[in-house]
Order: sequence, then C-alpha cells, then structure tokens
Amino acid sequence: MRRSPVPRSLRSRSSATALACALVLVAGAAHAQDAGARGIALARQGKCEQAIPLLEQAELSMHRPAVMLALADCQAKQGDLLAAREMYHALAAEKPTRKSTGPDIQAIQAAARRARDADDRAPTVRFEIPETYEGLEIKVDNTVVADPSKPMYLNPNITSKVTAKAKGYKKYEKDVTLAERERFVLDLRLVRAKGGASEPKDGDARRDRRRRPPDDKWVYWFGAHGRGYVIPRFVMNAFAEGGRTIFAPGGGLDLTYSTSGFDLVVALDAIAYHMSPTPIKQKGAPDTDWELVDSSLNALQLEVDFLWNTPLDDKDSWRFRYGFGVGVGYMVAGALRRTQAFPAEGVPGDPYTYVPCNGPNDPQGTWAYCNSLDKDANHYRYKEEDWFHGGKRPSLFPWATLPKIGLSYLPSKDIAFDLDVGLSLSGLMTGFGMRFLL
Repeated sequence: MRRSPVPRSLRSRSSATALACALVLVAGAAHAQDAGARGIALARQGKCEQAIPLLEQAELSMHRPAVMLALADCQAKQGDLLAAREMYHALAAEKPTRKSTGPDIQAIQAAARRARDADDRAPTVRFEIPETYEGLEIKVDNTVVADPSKPMYLNPNITSKVTAKAKGYKKYEKDVTLAERERFVLDLRLVRAKGGASEPKDGDARRDRRRRPPDDKWVYWFGAHGRGYVIPRFVMNAFAEGGRTIFAPGGGLDLTYSTSGFDLVVALDAIAYHMSPTPIKQKGAPDTDWELVDSSLNALQLEVDFLWNTPLDDKDSWRFRYGFGVGVGYMVAGALRRTQAFPAEGVPGDPYTYVPCNGPNDPQGTWAYCNSLDKDANHYRYKEEDWFHGGKRPSLFPWATLPKIGLSYLPSKDIAFDLDVGLSLSGLMTGFGMRFLL
C-alpha cells in the first residue's frame, strides 16, 4: 500500500520547529557557558556572593566539573561546608570522558583532595545511647539519623536542633553549635514521661561531650610534659649559708585517669639538678670553712597528682584544675663536688668572690683556708658520697606539691594542653604538657 506523501506545508512547519528548538538549545548552552565563565572569574576574585547565582544557573543548565568545583569552593568559603562537601564527593566520583576539557579534568582531580579537606573541617555529631529505647527516633534539623553510632556532618558555627523521641519518654530537644573540626559525642539520655528520672540540670549538659566523661566512667590519657623547678636561695639558707637560686629543668611522661570533675595523674620525670660552683658552708661555721660546691646531679622522680577540675565555659574547652601531688625521687647520675675556697685578696669578704684552693696551702699563704688538718682536709674537687655511704649527697628524697593549680585547654575531645604551677618542698614548680585520649 502506498503511503500518502507528507504535505509540503507540514514538512516546512516541522523543519522550522526543529530549527527553532536547536537554536534555543544552542542559545541556552551559550548562555550557560557565559554564566559559568563569569561565575568562575568572580570566584577567583573572591566575590563569591556574586559568583554563586551565576554558577548555580550555569550548573543547572549544563553540568561542567569546572563550574561545579568553583561553586563548591564558594559554598565552602561562605560556611556551607555540607553543600560543598556533597559536591566535592560527587565530583571526585566522576570519570573524565573524551569530551572532557582540560579544566574539567583538573577539577575532577582536585575534587578528591577538596573532599578530604571538607571531611576534616566539617564538625560531626554522633550519639552514645546508654539504654535501649523502644521506637527511638533521632532527628538533626528534621533529618532522621539512620545510624546514631556513626558521625553525622554538620555546618560549623550554625546551631542545629537535635530532637529524639521514644515510646514512654518525654521528647528530647537540644541545640548544638559546633566549631570547625569538632567531633562531638552526645550522651543521649531520655526522661520517662511518668515517674521517671528528674529533668537534667542545665549545668549537666556539659557531660554530653566526651571531653568530660560521665560520673561513673573513667577515660585514659597519655601525654608528655616539660617541667621547671625554681629552687630559691632562701630554701638553701634554711640549712646552710651561701647558695644561690637555681633552675632545674626536666620533663617526662604521664598517664591520666579522668572521670567527671577529677584527674588522677601518674608521672615519671627526669630532672637535672645542675649548679655552677657556689659558696656554701654550715651555719655559724668560721669564714675559713667556705667551700665551692657544684652539682651535675640528675634524678628520676615518680609523682602522683590528685587534681579536681572546674569547667570555665559551656563547651568545657577550658578547665581550672587544683589539687596536690606526692611522690619520691632518686638521684640516678651525676656528682656533687666540694672544693675548699679562699679570698683572693687574703682578706675575708664576699664569699662569692672566693676562688678554689689547688691543694693544702696551695697557693702559698692560704693554709688557714686551704689546710690539711681539719675535717674537710681532702675537699679539693671532692666527690660527695650519698646518704647510703655516709655522705651528704641526697639519694632518695620525698616530693610533695601543695597547692598545685593550673589550666587545661581542650581544642577537641582527643587532645588537651595543660599549664601547671605549684609550691613544692624545694620551691616553685612550673609545667606545660600535652596529652592524648586513649
């Protein structure tokens, strides 16, 4: 059967329609390319407020990786890390095609790195649920949390509303505002609708953060610290004349057991009790008994600190710590050396100007100071024995710090910086440390 020919007028109309559609598509593509180019240029100038509408228009009209990357970068700069993170991951999953331009291929390659950075910057919240609640549903800004144990990404410095409901319990509501890179763990405890536990106090909200464990839970920190011990001259003068103020540097490792409001710290330190030649003699002894004493002693010190802490802000990022410490030290290396001294001018005076004797009556005429007849006749670079061998050099010694106060700063739940100061048996103790949650 022979087909009827299409009327010429209808063919002309169809061709015109197709041509018009093609022209519209070409014009739309050209307009999208123009908007994308202008948006990318504005984004590179840092004018994201002007760039975002153009980039969104271009991306909706025709997808291009270079445009999408510029849009994601602007969203990140404007603080919308969630939108930026989603676009970065979508771009990173794309595969370049034969039609991909150089800028598009570069955008796809850069997206993976940007996605990792967005994952690191965007704060997260996850939930610890100590009880089983029937029909529990958790929402963050009306988005249902599918798996409470997995971190959920949020935008930084923007308040999000957390709600939770379960059968037989009151509705839970909490506003959460997190900083960049913060990893927030919310201890979700619901209150029974009737006859249940009392409503938590506002001050107890700090326990939501894993930075501050619940009352019945211990967490463990491992860290390192530096120490500085200032031993004033007047402490030495309690036992002898002369002496000087010395600074004994040290440092060590510590293990902290923390629960709500209390830290138990066990620390092992190495301390250098070094002192340059210093005039010292017994109280009331004659001027001829001055000796120059120098020290190269090194000690190991075991200390246990009992520290209570009080939060200084709502986020529990800053804490004031106070308490005391006790311990014991042992001199493991070095020596305490004593040398008889005499006035260089031969006339008694300032012992800090005295010089060491070379030996008995050496130099000539110094027999009153550099003699060989009294109890310290052999004190010429004499190495003092320790207490266990009849000498005066301390070997095993007690340690105590009271009070011990300080500040702790927790930039995240896993890291803490501690600044301490205290009064010890021998003087002033100062310290700075860093610890990590185990």
